[in-house]
Amino acid sequence: MDQPLQEDGKKKRMNKVERQAAKHSDAINGFSLSTHSQIVNGYVAGGERKATDKVFCFVFIAFILGMIGISIYGFANGDYKALIAGVDAAGNICGHTSEVMDMDKTYFMMNNNELRAVCVSECPNSIEFKLIDGTNCFKNKNQNCEITVPYETRNILNYCIPKDIKALGPAFESQWTKIRSNEAVSTFWKDMSLAQTAIFVSFGLALVYTFIYLYLMANCAHLLAYVSIGLIELILLATVAGNVYGATQVSEGSMGFWIGAGVSLFFFLVFNCMLWCYWSKLQVAIAVIDSTADFMIATKRIAFVTIYYFFNSLFAVLFWGFGLVGVISLSDIDAEFNGLTGRYHKTITMNSKTTGLTIAMVFCIVWILSYIREKTKFVYMISAAQFYFSSNREKTGGASVVAGMMIANFKHTGSIAFGSLLHTVVFMLRVLVDSVTNASENNGKNGLVVLVGCLLRCFVGCLERLIEYLNTVAYAFMAISGDPYCKSAWNGFLLNLKHLVKFYFADILASMFVWIGMLAISALNAGSCYLILRYGTKNAEELTSVWIPMVFIIIYSLITAELFIGFFHQAVTATLMCLAVDIELNGEVKHGTPSFHEKMDSAFGKNGHSAQQPELYVQTNNNANTYQQVPQSNQVYTGANNMA
Repeated sequence: MDQPLQEDGKKKRMNKVERQAAKHSDAINGFSLSTHSQIVNGYVAGGERKATDKVFCFVFIAFILGMIGISIYGFANGDYKALIAGVDAAGNICGHTSEVMDMDKTYFMMNNNELRAVCVSECPNSIEFKLIDGTNCFKNKNQNCEITVPYETRNILNYCIPKDIKALGPAFESQWTKIRSNEAVSTFWKDMSLAQTAIFVSFGLALVYTFIYLYLMANCAHLLAYVSIGLIELILLATVAGNVYGATQVSEGSMGFWIGAGVSLFFFLVFNCMLWCYWSKLQVAIAVIDSTADFMIATKRIAFVTIYYFFNSLFAVLFWGFGLVGVISLSDIDAEFNGLTGRYHKTITMNSKTTGLTIAMVFCIVWILSYIREKTKFVYMISAAQFYFSSNREKTGGASVVAGMMIANFKHTGSIAFGSLLHTVVFMLRVLVDSVTNASENNGKNGLVVLVGCLLRCFVGCLERLIEYLNTVAYAFMAISGDPYCKSAWNGFLLNLKHLVKFYFADILASMFVWIGMLAISALNAGSCYLILRYGTKNAEELTSVWIPMVFIIIYSLITAELFIGFFHQAVTATLMCLAVDIELNGEVKHGTPSFHEKMDSAFGKNGHSAQQPELYVQTNNNANTYQQVPQSNQVYTGANNMA
C-alpha cells in the first residue's frame, strides 16, 4: 500500500498503528459487518445470540470436576491430619507416630523456662486437671507428664491453647509467642489491634475516595487529563534535577547521574513532542473517557459485579487450598530436629505422584481465577456496549447488568474459558521458563545461558502481551456481536485498524487515569489513617511503627480501587469498539451520550473543521467499505457525523 502524502507532496511518516493498518489493507477493504458478523443495527441482544465455543465450556467443567476429584482422592488416601498435628519434645507427631497413635493433641509445659510439648489424649479444661503417663499423656525423653504450671486450655485443631496467656506470666507468654511463630507476627497483631479504629474508618474512606474519583472522571475529565500531564511533567523534571544534583555532589561515579539526567531529559522532550502532535487526539480521547465515566456513574450497581466475582474467587481459592491439603498429605511426613530453634519440626517430602497432582491443581486454580477475572471484564464490556447503543445525541441510555451477567454465563462461557485458558497456558509457560532460567543461572554465570534466558523471557513476555491484546479485542467485539472467540478477535482487530487509528490515544489515557486514581486513593487513605492515629485516637506513639497499619491500608485501598475503577480501562476499550461499529454501520457517530457528542463537537471545532495534519483514516459510505488515504485537512466532523 502506498504511503500517504502530506500537503507538500512528501511522504508522511506513519506511526505503529498506521503501519499495521497499511499492512492489512486488503483484509480491511474486504471487511464488512454484514458479511463477517451477525451485527445488523448495533448491539446484538441476548435473545439473538447463540452459545459460543461450547467445546471449551465442557473442557473447563471437566477440569473443575477433575480438581474436585483430585481433592477427594487426596483426602481419601493421604494423612491430612498429620499436616496440622503437633510435634512433642522428642519428635513424635501426636496421633500419628506409633507410640502416640491414641494421643492426637499437643500440650505445652514449662521446663527450665522453656516450653516443651507432650502428646495428650485430651486438653486440660481446669487447673486441677492431672496428666498421667500412659493414660492420657505420653512421657518422652525430654519432657515428663508432670504439670508444673497448670492452666486451662481450649482445643483448637488438636492444639491445647491457653485461655488466658497473660495470667501465666511474661516468661510463659514469651515462649508461647516464639512457638506461635516469631516476634514480628506478635508485633503486627499488637499494632493492628491498637490501630483498629483508624483502620475501620479508613475502610469506609477508601470507598468514599473511590466514588469521588469516579465522579471526577465523569465531570472533570479535562481537568484530570491536565493534572495527569502536569504530574508526568513534574516527575520527569524532578528526575532530571535529581540526577543533576547527584552528579554535582559526588566526586566519583558522576557519569551515571549525567546519563540518567540525559535519558530523563530525552523522555521529557519526547513526551512534550507527543502532546504537540497529538493534542487534538487527546481531546477525542477525553470525550471517550467522559462517555465511559458517564456509564460507570449511571451504572453504579456494576461495582457489585466485581464484588460478586471477588467472593467467587475467594471461595475458589479456599476450596482449592482445602483440596491442596489433601493432595500434599499424600507426601512423606516426618519430624526432624532443627539446631537453630532447638525444637523438632515437621518435614514434608513430596514424591512424584504428589508433585504431578500439585501441578494439576495449580493449573486448575490459575485457569479458574483467570476465568473469573475475564468474565468480570466481559460483563463490564457488554454493559458498556448496552449503554453506548441505547444512548444518542438527545438522551442518555442505560444498561442491564443482570442481563450482561446472564449472557456471559449462558452464551459465552466457552469463549471466556478459551481466552482464560490461553492466559493460563502462557502463565504456566512463564513460570517454567523463569524456573529453568533461574536454576541455570544459579549453577554458573555462563554468558550463553544468561543470553538464552533473557531471550526466552522476552519471548514469553511478548506472547503474554499478545494474548492480553487478543483477549481484550475479542471480548470487546463479542460484547457487541455475540460472535465466537476467534471470529471476534479477528473482526475486532480489523475494526481497530479501520476506524480506531484516530482514537487509540484514549486507551493510553484510560490506563493513565486508572493508574493515577489508584495511587491517589491509596495515598489519600494512608494520609487519612495517619491523621486519625495522630490527632483522632492519639495512639500513634504507642505503635511499634505507624507504617504497619498504614501499609495495610495502602494494600486495602489498592484492592478497593481495583474493584471499582480497575475495570474502567476495559469499559473504555468496549466504548471504543462500539464507536468503531457505529461508524462502520452508519458512516457517522450516531450513538453515545449527549456529553460525548458535545465533547466530540468541541474537539473538532464548532463548525466541524479539524486543524490537524493529514492523517491515515478510513472513509466509509453506505454502499461500500473502502480503505483510502484521506488528507485530514479535507475531513470534516459534522457534529453527529464522524467524517464527511
